[in-house]
Amino acid sequence: MVCELLPLLLSLLCCVQVGVKCAAVLCCRVSPLQKAQVTALVKTWGDTTLAIGDGANDVGMIQKAHIGVGISGQEGMQAAMAADFSIAQFRFLTPLLLVHGRLSYKRISRMICFFFYKNLYYGSTIFVYNAFALFSGQPIYNDFYMTLFNVIFTAAAPLVVGWFDRDLDKNAGLRFPSLYQEGACAEDSSEGWGGVGGCAHCTQSAAERVESSDV
Repeated sequence: MVCELLPLLLSLLCCVQVGVKCAAVLCCRVSPLQKAQVTALVKTWGDTTLAIGDGANDVGMIQKAHIGVGISGQEGMQAAMAADFSIAQFRFLTPLLLVHGRLSYKRISRMICFFFYKNLYYGSTIFVYNAFALFSGQPIYNDFYMTLFNVIFTAAAPLVVGWFDRDLDKNAGLRFPSLYQEGACAEDSSEGWGGVGGCAHCTQSAAERVESSDV
């Protein structure tokens, strides 16, 4: 039994190795189950997958992928209801990825660094105070203020970043799709613990690339 499956597994492995290096791969006359299986195969290979469909036969593929995009159209709303994002036309996929997807990645990576450093500094003050208090357990902050620290005192930063943080104009993201590779190639601040400095450096390099392309 194992000897019979070994050639099949080797051929499947070779197929995946060739497929992930291609710019595009067409799978013709596949069933809904096979669509999901192909997506799962590429997903297990380590790549981030995005599935887009407009019908009920694409639901399995959409649910299996990391990111599912459904198109609400003449074939019903099954794909749109099962997807993470729903768009009305296929052409809206370009701004969804190059504009909103890129900005979302940069904002989230910036906020992750913010949350780490915010809580690190907050915990450091408690530790230093207890060192001077001979680790007696005396609190430096009132319990009421400690509860409101993440709820109110530092709640404005995520809202401001989510609303207004934009390193480049929307048209720049559409004109230069290579800017999207900052997230795909881990060139943003999440690559290291550079924090806000890493985000600023990444934004500056992106702006310089846009200016050089305009020239």
